[in-house]
Amino acid sequence: MEDYSGSFEVKQEMITLSSNVVHHLLGAQILHQKLEKEIAHLEKDQLNFLKNFLFEQLQSSTFSVPTIHKLCSSASLIAVVLCLDDWSTLIADIVKFMGVNLTQLQNGLILLGSIA
Repeated sequence: MEDYSGSFEVKQEMITLSSNVVHHLLGAQILHQKLEKEIAHLEKDQLNFLKNFLFEQLQSSTFSVPTIHKLCSSASLIAVVLCLDDWSTLIADIVKFMGVNLTQLQNGLILLGSIA
């Protein structure tokens, strides 16, 4: 089996370390495409790490709407894989996330739309 450890780092850095809106969107797009292709090969701890990373990013109001949508799409891919066995509190966690502030409410609604 191929080693996927660290294979998502560059995408995460494009999203978090750059202040450039284009870098954010490009990083989110690449992350989403990589997840679509490789999600079946990722270990549960890698998926949980990415889930936590994505939720951390979705707390921010500094991203463009297209970037938020891509981040939510990535989180929804992970949610679908983890929800049956490893994330039984998915909906409760999203509702709790949405209750923090307006940004998280808006991003949580986008996330729920991506999951549905």
